[in-house]
Amino acid sequence: MPRDAVTSKLERNPSLLDVVVDTEIDRGDSTPSEAAFEAIFAAIEAIPRWRSLVVETFPGQTDLPEHLVNRGLQRCSNATMSRFRTFKVKTVCEASPLLNRLLHILGTTASPELTTVEINSANVISFLAPAYLPFFRSVKVLTLDISGRHNPVDLLPHLHQLEEFTASHISLPIYADGINLPFVNTLRRLTLRAVSIQWMSGRTFDVLESCPITFPLHRHILHTFTTTLPNCKHLTFQGYPLDILDGVSAHKLYHLSVTSYGSFNRRGARQLVWCSSQNLGESRLAPQILHISIEATSQAWMNALTSMAHLEELKISNAHPSSLRAKVLQSLFAQPVHMSSTGTPSTPKKWDAPLCPSLKRFTLEYHRWLRPSEHFDLIPDFLSIIFSRQCSNYPLDSFSVRMSEPEEWFQLIVRGRTGRTGINQSDLEVLADKSRIEREDLLRIRGRAATGVPIVA
Repeated sequence: MPRDAVTSKLERNPSLLDVVVDTEIDRGDSTPSEAAFEAIFAAIEAIPRWRSLVVETFPGQTDLPEHLVNRGLQRCSNATMSRFRTFKVKTVCEASPLLNRLLHILGTTASPELTTVEINSANVISFLAPAYLPFFRSVKVLTLDISGRHNPVDLLPHLHQLEEFTASHISLPIYADGINLPFVNTLRRLTLRAVSIQWMSGRTFDVLESCPITFPLHRHILHTFTTTLPNCKHLTFQGYPLDILDGVSAHKLYHLSVTSYGSFNRRGARQLVWCSSQNLGESRLAPQILHISIEATSQAWMNALTSMAHLEELKISNAHPSSLRAKVLQSLFAQPVHMSSTGTPSTPKKWDAPLCPSLKRFTLEYHRWLRPSEHFDLIPDFLSIIFSRQCSNYPLDSFSVRMSEPEEWFQLIVRGRTGRTGINQSDLEVLADKSRIEREDLLRIRGRAATGVPIVA
C-alpha cells in the first residue's frame, strides 16, 4: 500500500491501531520497490497509537536500502508504545536495523497494558532477552516457539503475572529450588513441547488447571522430580519414560491422557504396569477420565485394569485392531455372582463387574484398520461387554470404536426416547461389514450376547 494511502487512513482514524505487517502478501516473484516499504515507516510514525502488532512476515535486511532505513528510523527516534497490549511474531525474522529498532522501542517503552506476547523467531527472543527482560513482567499470555536457538533463555524469573504459558523447542537453564519464579502463583494453563520440565520440580502450582507435556527434556532429573498441582483438572503426558508421572501429585485430577511413543510390547508392558500401579492405584493421581496409548501385552493390560476401579471413561488407542487381544476385553465382562458374602445363593440377576466397575464410557481407537490379510473377531466381545454390564449395576452409556485411517466413528450404544440404552444396529452392521462378518453370523452373535451370557471363543 502506498505511503500516502496509509497516512490518509491514519489521519481519518484517530483511534488505537491494530497493525499487521505482511510484506509477502501479493508479492509473487517481484521485488518490492522502496515506495512499497514506505508504508511501514508511515505506520511506525503512529507507534504511540498502536494497540497491537502482528508480524506475519517481515522484510529482510537486503530488501531495505540503508538510506531508506536510516530516514525512517530518524522519524521514529522518540516514539513510545504506551498503549500497546498485544505483540505477535508468527514467523522467523531476519535480524536487521529496522527490526532491532522496533524491538528496542518495544522493550523500553511498552506499558503494563502489554498482556499477550507470541514469538516464533530466535532473533526476536535473542534481542529481547536478556537486554529487555522487564518487558515481560506484565505479560499474562506467553507463547514461545524458537526452534534453532540452542543457548538457554533465562526468562522464567521475570514472568510476574503469567497465566497461560505455551512453549515449544526452547532451551531453559537449570533453576535451583531457591530461585523465585513468581508466575508459579498465577499460572493457570501450561503447555510444553520439547522443553525442560526441571524448573517445575520442588514447586507447587496452586492455580494451575491444565498441563499438557510432550517430549520433556532433561530426563536425567526424573529420579528427583516432584511437583504438586493441587487444582489441576487436566494432565497430558506424551513421551518416554512414564516414570515422570511418579513425581506428580494432582489430587483433584479429572482427565489424564498418557501416550508412550515408540513402545513395543515388552517395554510398553513395563511402562503400563508401572504407570497404573504407581499412579492410578493411589490417590495422588485418580482421574475419572483416562485416555491411554501404549503398545503392551495382554497380561499387562489386565494388570493395569485392576488399578482403574474409579474410572468413568476409558479410551485406549492402539496402532491397529490386533494390538489389543480378546483376552483383555473379556476381562471387562460382568459376571453373575452365584453366592453372596454370607454363603447363601444370590438372586439370579445379581451381576458384578470385577474390573473397572464404575466405567460408563469406553472407546477403542485404532490408528489404522484391517489390511487384506488380517481378520477382526472382536465384535462378539464388544457385544458381551455391553450386554453383560447391562445386567450389572454399572451399565455402559457409550461404547465407541474409532479409526484414524480412514477416519470413521462407530457408536455401538444408542439411547432411546425413554432414556434406556440399546445397541445401535446401523453402526454395528457397518462395523461388522468392515470386519467381514456375514449378516447371518452377526444376528447369531447378537442373539447370543443378548442373553447376557458372555461369548468366549
